[in-house]
Amino acid sequence: PFARDDHEDDAAKLVLKSRELLAEFNRPTLLAEFGYNGTNDFNPFNEADQDGIALHNALWAGVFCKHSGTPMNWWWDYYLEANELQYHYQVLSQFLEGVDWTLPKQSMVSDSDHQARVMVLIDSKWTGIWVQNKAATWENRLENKSEPQVMTDVTVRLSGYEAGYYLIEWMDPYNGETISTEIKAPEKGNFSLPVPPFNQDIAGRLLLLKETENTKINPGENKIQN
Repeated sequence: PFARDDHEDDAAKLVLKSRELLAEFNRPTLLAEFGYNGTNDFNPFNEADQDGIALHNALWAGVFCKHSGTPMNWWWDYYLEANELQYHYQVLSQFLEGVDWTLPKQSMVSDSDHQARVMVLIDSKWTGIWVQNKAATWENRLENKSEPQVMTDVTVRLSGYEAGYYLIEWMDPYNGETISTEIKAPEKGNFSLPVPPFNQDIAGRLLLLKETENTKINPGENKIQN
């Protein structure tokens, strides 16, 4: 019912667009109004998206874009509270628990693959990874009535790590349940991380557990590839 640009069909892509537009200012940024276009009395996508597909993808993309906070949803009472979608914030908060926000962060995006989008947020102690199935968008699921298929062949490659031992944990961003954990050391400064099967999106994090002398993550030298 409302005209829109192509990047608006995917909430994460829309947030990434804002990242590109605001990066040149090199200042703290925040998306202060976010949500489906409409009114209190006429908002068909609010009515259709009772699982919060666009909300979910925007929240996670917003954090990994290194905004100062998550995109602020416009429809708190008419949509978010009415559909009890607060759990999206709860799971994201669980994933970010213990992150030291005083440490400088680097945001990296790999968006060339036509099936999966990989976003990484990293500092000297912690690495966060968010992988999105590009078919898991509100436009594809609500308008095209197409559910995303399980992805089984995604690998995230990270470089720039010094010697040490890291806890690698994958979790479901919708319910916060842990999918897998392992302790691993980088090979020649590199991690090659097979992503567990997922159909919508999946989140991972690397936590530095045990350092050798002068061990650190160097965000300035990190690279991402999927």
